[in-house]
Amino acid sequence: AARLLLSASSSSTEGNSGSNRITYSVTVDHGNIALSNRKRFNYRVCFRGTATPDLSSDGSQADADYSVENADSTDRRCTNTIKTPETILLGSIPNNAVQSIRVNIRGDETFEPDETVTAVLELVGTPPANYGLGKAYATSTIFDDDTRVSVAVHPTSLREGANTSCCSAFFIKREASLQQNRRQDFKYQLCLSGSATPGSISSGDYYVSSRSHKKIGQNCFESTFPASQSDAFNDIQFGIVGDSAFEPDETLIATLKLINPPIGVQLGKDTATITIENDDSQKAVLSASFSINRKENRYDHNELDNGKNHKVPILLDVSQAVDKDGKRVPFPEIPVRLCVSNSGTAKYDKSQSPYKPTDADYRVMLDGNPLGIGTQCTDIVIPAGQNFSNRYGLFIFGDDWAEADETIITEISCAGQCPDGVELGSRRLTVNIIDNDGPATLSLNGPADANEGNTGSTDRLFKVALSSPVTAAITYDLCFSGNSTIDLSGASTIADGADYQPLSDGAPATSRCVRSNIPATTTSAAKSIGIRVRGDTTVERNETVTVSLNLVGQLPPGVARGAFSATHRIVNDETVVSFSASSSSLDEDDGAAAVTVGLSPAPTEDIMLHYAISGTAGEDEDFTLENSGTLTVRAGASEAFIEVVPVADSAVEADETVIFELKDSNGYVSGSAKRHVLTIANDDSATLSISAPDDAGEGNAGTTDRLFTISFSELVKKTVHYRVCFSSGTAVIDLTQADPIPVGADYQPLFTSDGALVPGTSRCLGGTHAGENAQVVVAPVGIRVKGDVGVEVDETVTATVSFVGAPPAGVSLGTDSATHTIVDDDRVIASIVAPPDNDEGNSGSTDRFFTVTLSKPTSNHVPLSVCFSGTAAIDLTQAAPIPAAADYQPLENGAAAGTRCVDGSVAANSVSQSVGIRVRGDADIERHETVVATLAFTETVPAGFAIDAHATTAAHRILDDDVAVSFAASSSQVLEGDRVHNVTLNIVPAAPADFTFDYTVDGTAVAGTDFTLADSGTISVKKGATEVTAAIMLIDNQKFESSKTLVLRLPDDVATAQVHEVKIINNDIGVTVDSMSRLESGSDSTSATDVTLTVR
Repeated sequence: AARLLLSASSSSTEGNSGSNRITYSVTVDHGNIALSNRKRFNYRVCFRGTATPDLSSDGSQADADYSVENADSTDRRCTNTIKTPETILLGSIPNNAVQSIRVNIRGDETFEPDETVTAVLELVGTPPANYGLGKAYATSTIFDDDTRVSVAVHPTSLREGANTSCCSAFFIKREASLQQNRRQDFKYQLCLSGSATPGSISSGDYYVSSRSHKKIGQNCFESTFPASQSDAFNDIQFGIVGDSAFEPDETLIATLKLINPPIGVQLGKDTATITIENDDSQKAVLSASFSINRKENRYDHNELDNGKNHKVPILLDVSQAVDKDGKRVPFPEIPVRLCVSNSGTAKYDKSQSPYKPTDADYRVMLDGNPLGIGTQCTDIVIPAGQNFSNRYGLFIFGDDWAEADETIITEISCAGQCPDGVELGSRRLTVNIIDNDGPATLSLNGPADANEGNTGSTDRLFKVALSSPVTAAITYDLCFSGNSTIDLSGASTIADGADYQPLSDGAPATSRCVRSNIPATTTSAAKSIGIRVRGDTTVERNETVTVSLNLVGQLPPGVARGAFSATHRIVNDETVVSFSASSSSLDEDDGAAAVTVGLSPAPTEDIMLHYAISGTAGEDEDFTLENSGTLTVRAGASEAFIEVVPVADSAVEADETVIFELKDSNGYVSGSAKRHVLTIANDDSATLSISAPDDAGEGNAGTTDRLFTISFSELVKKTVHYRVCFSSGTAVIDLTQADPIPVGADYQPLFTSDGALVPGTSRCLGGTHAGENAQVVVAPVGIRVKGDVGVEVDETVTATVSFVGAPPAGVSLGTDSATHTIVDDDRVIASIVAPPDNDEGNSGSTDRFFTVTLSKPTSNHVPLSVCFSGTAAIDLTQAAPIPAAADYQPLENGAAAGTRCVDGSVAANSVSQSVGIRVRGDADIERHETVVATLAFTETVPAGFAIDAHATTAAHRILDDDVAVSFAASSSQVLEGDRVHNVTLNIVPAAPADFTFDYTVDGTAVAGTDFTLADSGTISVKKGATEVTAAIMLIDNQKFESSKTLVLRLPDDVATAQVHEVKIINNDIGVTVDSMSRLESGSDSTSATDVTLTVR
């Protein structure tokens, strides 16, 4: 008997990239059956197992573990029964022949169990007698070679205890194959966080003890898990630091991270948390706070007015004690001590008087009564189990003194040692007494400005005052200065030439400084200080007396500085001259402007005003004045005018000023507004532009200088900073300043230096246009161009101008860049020309040549390519003769080429090269056909070689000469009612075979309204025919209308006489009546009128 056996290659790892496979073998064991008796039978192999096959048609199933090569399209778990494995003819295969079936493993990076693939051998159809299955199953294993890394902790919670305990651990777990060769080394990092505090064996909440890990940063650890390690766990040990403090439960969190993991190593559970459970009890806590804002140990309060006070109760609070199991624990009697601290700045009243003391800020109250504490401390007892007491309090006194803010500090403690189970919480209380009486402001105020008068004297007082009283006296000096003349003689009459005397309590003082004070608890000075002003009739300036307040010693606390200086003006009551406004402006193109001067009171006689002129504007250049510097004012006038006429120009310049300043002279005095600034505003503008020299040839040798021009559109009298930069464009710049210009470069930039143009070492150069130069042309810059004989493209140099910093007002950029073209005078242009159009001929072939031409000979070998296209059919078989289905072959060196593109070249010192085609002659009736040749360079050619844009292609027409169609006449005419009109076409020579051709129609006749085509625009010609007709069906629409035309057109590739015009004549009659009018008669008689009818 013959048996079909199945076996498998060894199992395989899955890998990561899908390159592993398992091969299954089908073996034929013929047994003792003779070769001549062996039969044919069919089989297939199907696959089962825990691994998932790819059942998609395009191999895209994401969760598949393997795919079967040459799988059956109806069941991709099985091999194709037709192709693989093949139908086996036992008689033709040697004993133990092998048929291989490959299973491709889909690699991945996911950790998973090992999976199996089981192949099952099945017979297809009924096998011959004595033929059957031997071993029909073979199983292979796909070994997973990936690794999963996780972190865990055990146990997940611990009691902290009273002492340090050791040890617990976080475990780094590796899940991977048991076989070392399927595992990989990997590096990891474990970081600890959570609410628990790291520390040492005696501090914090926990400490870490791990010798196998390297500490990184504050609380992170690194290590490597080697593939060779048989143990699947690493650990990081930690200990819990016990204590007796009551606190919340705390957490310790471990976070695992892989560091640059290799392919196939993935992170599983990345965090683990252990809870450190508190097992301590909570003591009762004694705390102090203000009952007004409970639980706070600071209290701010504004001081009240004098005679008022404020109570601040102090609350003693005892929190509930709790044992470690959360049960309440009663607390014992608590002795409490209240002390007033010496560190507070407020004054403590130690008396028990019911009256408010004059020098104290507060007192302590116990059970609502004043408590005089000789030792600054007093004790009370909080009964056992009572959780609060409010027996203490503070009593704050109000006053109206300006003083610094003050503090009251009290401290609470256990009187002696606190009982067991009781501890102190908040123990210090602070009250801020915010002073609301100050700060008191010390200020000096002067009398209002006043006229001096014409005779006698007047007293004027300076006053020093406090805004509120203070507890200390303030001593000061008032000192006199100013441009008025002081008299310190102490005489009862002010001396001639003097303007005033200082006064102390109404008596003339003999010193410039007068001392006085403000007594304590008052707000006014002890003495009055002022000045006595002498009246006169002298025309003079207004004069000032300035008084300065100078302290003798320091200001008391709670007193702020106000105005410490005051100025009084002794106003001259003669004519005062002032400008009506401090400034004005006008454009330089405006007309005259007037600057107004006011006089008060008006003079009683003519006076001459004098003024000085300054500013940036130039007299006569920028403005003109009449009688510059003086102005005559007539008696009785209260105003006078200085007329200014600006000089208009087109120059861009800064706004300019004319400053007028009044000068005192006889008959008047200048007031405070003695200065007026008139601004003459510039209203002109200009643009900064750059222009390039005319384009020019480079020349064959030497250099040529070419200048760019930088200029303003108008004169500019402002300083302008600018920069000029050369961009290479397509030309190559040289910045070496070498002479001659180095090979490979095209030009050097030229900049102005000491009046000469010199090559530059930078693409850019800054420049300054000085406003005083006032030129339109700023400066020339240029380029020095090197001549050569190299063939190259035209090259460009672009110069750009820009501002450095912000331009002055009125100046902007115009044309900011300019380009100069260095014209290459060594260029070579290539073009292609087609041979004249010609008939194809009736047999054989003809060669026709396209010509590639250069504009001039060159020493270069010019490689080129000509590619053929068009409506003619090309033959690339190189057959001879040309096959019947083709029209031509491209030629290369006179022989048929096998490609559409033919390479060639124009030899050095030559100007042309021919590229040909071979045209097949035939007797077929066909349209004219075209061959289009396109020229291109096949290699990189030297710069300067180019293909003429208008001669890149050339077209040759192969004219069909087998038959010609033409209209027998160029025109005809027909009546609309004739129904049918035939147009005759000639066929020359007689048609050698049946063929068809199309024609088109246009004209004023409308298809479907005026005519239809019997042949729909396509005419069939029978073999031997010499003429045919185009039948036109005319539509008689019985409508009067103009005659119409119908134009028939033949395509130019089948016809000679291509156009025939048919005139369709209207055969209908139209009758019209002309309009008319007449006057009615003046009598009742009637008369006849002719009406004209027109027949067309």
